[in-house]
Amino acid sequence: MTGTTRALRLACVTAAVYLTVLAYTSALHRAHGHAAALCCTAFLLLTAARRETLAARDRRAAAVRAERAARARAYADDRPYAAEYARGWLDLHASCCLTGWHTGGTDHDLVHCTRKDHSR
Repeated sequence: MTGTTRALRLACVTAAVYLTVLAYTSALHRAHGHAAALCCTAFLLLTAARRETLAARDRRAAAVRAERAARARAYADDRPYAAEYARGWLDLHASCCLTGWHTGGTDHDLVHCTRKDHSR
């Protein structure tokens, strides 16, 4: 929600509260027609504030959907290689140490390696 939306909503709610106070004062002075009109106007202002909030929420949701769609298009080129990436990560996680994975098992890190036999 932007600052303009928040300011507009605050102005509508503040005006509605003020009109409700005026309606109460009008009712106390037996001007029931004016009180009803002021209450209806306050209700319309609250409805406008709610509508503006929902519109801002819809705009935000549309922006998020557009951004997600743009990201999906940006990464669409990597999809043919997804199986190879997955296989590489599985090999890395299955290896005993990073040095062993990097060298194809010919060299091992003796400090961090989980392999028991380092003679091979």
